[in-house]
Amino acid sequence: MLHTLQRHLPRFLACVAAGLLLVLLYILILDNTHATAATRFDAADVCVQTTSESRHERAGFNAVFLHGGAPVAHCWQAMALPHHISPTQEAGQDGSKLSQAWFKVRYQVPLQPVDSENLMIYVPRVMGSAWQVRINDTQVANNLEDWRMTWNTPLAIRIDPSYVRPGQMLDIRLGVMQRPEYGVSIAPIFIGPASSLMPALSWRRLLQITMPQASSVILLLMGGFFFAFWLARRHESMHLLLALASVAWCVCNLQYVQHRPDDAWWAACYTAMVNMAISWVMWLIYLFVLRIDAQQRVRWLERALPWYVLFMTLVAVPVWPHSEDIGVIYHLLNSLVATGVTIVIARRAWRRHGRIELRLISLALASSLMAGTHDVALLAQLLDPQGIYLLPYSTLLIFASFLFAVQRRYVNAIAETEHLSASLAQRLAAREDELRVQHARLLTIEREQALLLERQRLMRDMHDGLGSTLMSSLVLVEQGQMKSQDLALMLRECVDDLRLVIDSLEPMGHDLVTLLATLRYRLGKRLEHAGLALEWAVQDLPSLPWLDPSHALQVLRIVQETLTNILKHAEASRVRIETLLLHKPGLPDQVCVQIEDDGKGFDMNTITAGRGLRHLRHRAQKVHGDLDIHSEAGQGTRITLLLPVELCMR
Repeated sequence: MLHTLQRHLPRFLACVAAGLLLVLLYILILDNTHATAATRFDAADVCVQTTSESRHERAGFNAVFLHGGAPVAHCWQAMALPHHISPTQEAGQDGSKLSQAWFKVRYQVPLQPVDSENLMIYVPRVMGSAWQVRINDTQVANNLEDWRMTWNTPLAIRIDPSYVRPGQMLDIRLGVMQRPEYGVSIAPIFIGPASSLMPALSWRRLLQITMPQASSVILLLMGGFFFAFWLARRHESMHLLLALASVAWCVCNLQYVQHRPDDAWWAACYTAMVNMAISWVMWLIYLFVLRIDAQQRVRWLERALPWYVLFMTLVAVPVWPHSEDIGVIYHLLNSLVATGVTIVIARRAWRRHGRIELRLISLALASSLMAGTHDVALLAQLLDPQGIYLLPYSTLLIFASFLFAVQRRYVNAIAETEHLSASLAQRLAAREDELRVQHARLLTIEREQALLLERQRLMRDMHDGLGSTLMSSLVLVEQGQMKSQDLALMLRECVDDLRLVIDSLEPMGHDLVTLLATLRYRLGKRLEHAGLALEWAVQDLPSLPWLDPSHALQVLRIVQETLTNILKHAEASRVRIETLLLHKPGLPDQVCVQIEDDGKGFDMNTITAGRGLRHLRHRAQKVHGDLDIHSEAGQGTRITLLLPVELCMR
């Protein structure tokens, strides 16, 4: 689910940003202040009055508002609206005193007002400090509660019906407080029924307050997306840069929506935080853009930007003399740096073989630079105060271009991975074909080798056993030294040996019990005819993985030779064949094959091991086993063959 969110969220946020920009364009084209039922005042009488109050705070403004003090008649001058009063026009004899700029219009109440509907006074923007509105020299409203947001809050008040009567001529004065070194600007004044002015007021609040709030929410969503991406791939610091830039830009947007403290020190700290965030945003987004093309980075600029941010951060700290007066200068300095960095980025983006995402980002940065320049000019009261601040909207355009860059990088990475996977799949398929051919060839060689080895074994076994016996018998027959009875015995031994070879080739599944059962079937009648009773005490044994045809033949010959020796020499009447599974602590498991007769036996101390016994021990060694012989005169003989269950455990 996280992968799907990371895949589709950039496109969704980009669409939201584009939609907001289209709404903004529609709003800018549509002039909503021309309400047919309201009166627009494009001119007013203006008077600038120096007060006796020097406190630039709520208490000082309240003292002025309570005192009243209408300007003298000769002070008024007719001026067009919108109007800007420069600081030189405001300054009185004492530069430390507050000034109050008065704007006066006269409005006649309609003779037939709409029932229960109030009149409204609406001004799109007032640039100054606190303001008050007086009707016929009576104060009806002021903004002392949030006077620090005057610069971005439309003036809108409803006139209480008790103050007016149909057809009455109202003398309406708007007084704007300000320090003498600052100017005052005012947009055209609108007066009329509230229903006719509410659409314009709603649009203005949407543009100046709600939309910056919405852009902050979008920025936080983008920041969360980039931070989640960075958590998954922490070696890619670019996503962390975008996450931090999103948060810092949200701090910048607080100035449009969050009321500032009335206390001068805390208000200065609030302003410093916003100004610092602007410089930090510039550093983070420029660092991201400069690192998009890792092969052509501008390292000198990357090293210089942190020093610039540190300098601007120190400048913004409200501890310097007249620090509250450097706002416009601070923003102008940011604009100059932004211009230089944007030019560097644009030169990289628009040269030959420049990346398309870098070109798009350069256009977004250029539009943001123009929006920032517009906002600084509006803040410095150099433009029509009816305008709106554009920087919050250009933010969406910048981050939309960043999302495009991230999405393009993501798609390119997927395409490269798919191409690499396809290439690897082709190479793997080719390699598998080669291995399949080699494996088939090896299987053929192994089969041929196994057949060859088996053929060689059979030839060796038949040559050493059957072949040798037949040759010696043939020589004796030709020399006339062998009786027919001995010849028959010799031929019977040859047949037995041939049967052993054939039995060893039978598929026994590494089962010793099955192998011994085959030998019992072959020799049972012969033992019975010789008057030898066979006791069969064979129990189930585990499989012996190493028991191949060659080893099986050796085991069969050990048992057969033992039984032959019993028939020839033991003079026994009974023979017992028994198998056991031996478990000894600390030692690997063993299989025991025990052959015991009740013959005459022999003395182990006086009888030396003959050729037959040595052959038996030699064969036991070939099957990785041990052979033990125990016999006493008159007590019979017991031969024990010990075989390992697992060769790897020996």
